[in-house]
Amino acid sequence: MGARRQLYAPYEAGYRFRWDKSRIYDGRPAMILVGWYTGYGAANRNGGHYVVAARVARNGHVVVLDPLLGTLHELRGHNGVYNNHGLRGRMDYVYYTGG
Repeated sequence: MGARRQLYAPYEAGYRFRWDKSRIYDGRPAMILVGWYTGYGAANRNGGHYVVAARVARNGHVVVLDPLLGTLHELRGHNGVYNNHGLRGRMDYVYYTGG
């Protein structure tokens, strides 16, 4: 297996973000485009930035490095929500480098 891409539309009713954790491991991270949104249920995107899913911790949480402030976060079953830096984010795109 090679690299894999997943594109999501957080503003659509059928938005179902799911990690493919088997593709995230040391040396093979995933790049994630987080879109910053205002309002709920509407496509009011106010920018975004990339974060890196570096690995999956023993407890099953995905460890994410946010380069804006150099912070690490462990994300659980959060359905694609990424709230950080005072903003409301949703996962728009994931590029898995592992296979």
